[in-house]
Amino acid sequence: MKKYALLFLSLALCVLLLIPQKSAYSKKLSQADSGYVANQILIKFKDVFAQSVNDSVIPEQIFNNQRLRTESLDVERQPRLGIVKVEFDDSLSIDEAIRQAESDPRVEYAEPNFILKPSETVPNDLRFNEMWGLFNQTVSGADISATRAWDLTTGSNNVVVGITDTGVDIQHPDLAGNIWTNVAEIPGNNLDDDNNGFVDDVNGWNFFDNNNRVFDSVTFDAHGTAVAGVIGAVGNNGAGITGVSWNVKLMPLKFISNGSGDTAGAVKAINYAIAQKNKGVNVRAINASWGPTGASCNDSFSKSLKKAINKAGNAGIVFVSSAGNGDCGANRNGDDLDAAPEYPASWGGSLPNALSVAAVDITDTFPTFSNFGHESVSVAAPGVAVLTTVPRGFAGLPEALAYSAQSGTSFSAPHVTGIVALLATREPSLTPEQIKQRIITTAEPTLPLASKIKSSGRANAFNALMNHIPSVPSLGVGGVTLSGKFVFIDGLGFVDSQTVIEVNGVQIGRSRFDSAFTLANGSFTRIAVKLGKAGVAATFPVGTPVNITAFNPNTGARSTAFSFTRRF
Repeated sequence: MKKYALLFLSLALCVLLLIPQKSAYSKKLSQADSGYVANQILIKFKDVFAQSVNDSVIPEQIFNNQRLRTESLDVERQPRLGIVKVEFDDSLSIDEAIRQAESDPRVEYAEPNFILKPSETVPNDLRFNEMWGLFNQTVSGADISATRAWDLTTGSNNVVVGITDTGVDIQHPDLAGNIWTNVAEIPGNNLDDDNNGFVDDVNGWNFFDNNNRVFDSVTFDAHGTAVAGVIGAVGNNGAGITGVSWNVKLMPLKFISNGSGDTAGAVKAINYAIAQKNKGVNVRAINASWGPTGASCNDSFSKSLKKAINKAGNAGIVFVSSAGNGDCGANRNGDDLDAAPEYPASWGGSLPNALSVAAVDITDTFPTFSNFGHESVSVAAPGVAVLTTVPRGFAGLPEALAYSAQSGTSFSAPHVTGIVALLATREPSLTPEQIKQRIITTAEPTLPLASKIKSSGRANAFNALMNHIPSVPSLGVGGVTLSGKFVFIDGLGFVDSQTVIEVNGVQIGRSRFDSAFTLANGSFTRIAVKLGKAGVAATFPVGTPVNITAFNPNTGARSTAFSFTRRF
């Protein structure tokens, strides 16, 4: 039986302009989904016409006297801006209306009537300002964009997330309201009312001790309690913290205690969640902030565990695991899971419902402890000094202060699990594979993550909910690897046939682009240049620093210089 250890270190009013991609301007989208008012556009006349032409004349001519309603946005008669709101019926799409308007020489521009909202949704939880992973006030934007996502949804009590871990303090004041209840079970009657083989499984099950106590110990059940808080601590309740999903139901599935559990317990916990899903409980995600330890690190592939995760996917459940914290390496630094797989994290590269999550810190830096792998690891999320719930009485803390900052990929994974819950609320028809790909393709690329993980980026809840693919980022070089005859440059903003590599200001070789390192926006994160062994030696003399830049001759854009010194 293979043992799995806890990964404790796997540790003024403004407006929000919701602007979709231009290709998304379609009457087929609902107002809420599109970010603009249906059946309306704004037309700006060129100044020569703005002062003299009746506001309704030009629109009527443009649209061939179609039934229209027009409204001037000018308040005073002179001088006039010449901006008119035009409203039409469903026979015309936003795209077509804009195209027709802009084809008229009297029109300066036409655009959708974008919906504007108050400033991003911020909960009243007392310690929210300490939750940098949700709203980073130190490095702007280095978070999962939760406050913007909450403008769209804060979750649903109809969405259930299974927490395979240690136990969870289900009476914690910031968790109790979001704990799942098995409505088919009568509490405390010592009977298996729903005939599922588990007596009084009111809030989940303890597969370690085979009983219904999902919380046993302040010490041993701290990890699961902390994971639960990141996913779904009750939001906007005027106390403590908030989870990524304010509204969700958390199903404790304990199979770890006193530092370890086993594969059999993990499989049973996953199967329990699947069984509940098959009975009609809307289980949409399972969080797995655990992985192998000790001798099993080098041989942690379990066919049984893989089958259970795959079965969960077939049932409509996303499986989110932590990438790990270098637990299997000799130096405790992050391991490359492509080179040395660790499970279940490495299945993030092969199972369609499995996501594996690395860590980033408050400065968007990749911490040395986090595992990585371009094929194995899907995205990154906040995983250093993450404020979350701990059991009441933990480390002598009073109930009102039952919170602690935790580090490790164990706390990166539940950020992504929370995003899954938000997606399942907003778009319940999405399949696990669609949710996985949505989170990967909408991640925000960051230079420290370039080529290290599949998305080369940090998960972004708002982007995921809007299905917004980030644009091609500015040129940047983040890493250099020499291998035989080749030099490999990792970075952002590389465009095929438009980006070359310079060493000390001189272009080297021909840039080669590998499709395996393509982002959803069409840019690349890796360039290979073949120099030959002699060329590598001459270009990168041992012990001599060189400056490496990426350059786009078409635009003149050049990255900041990256200093690199060949060691041997």
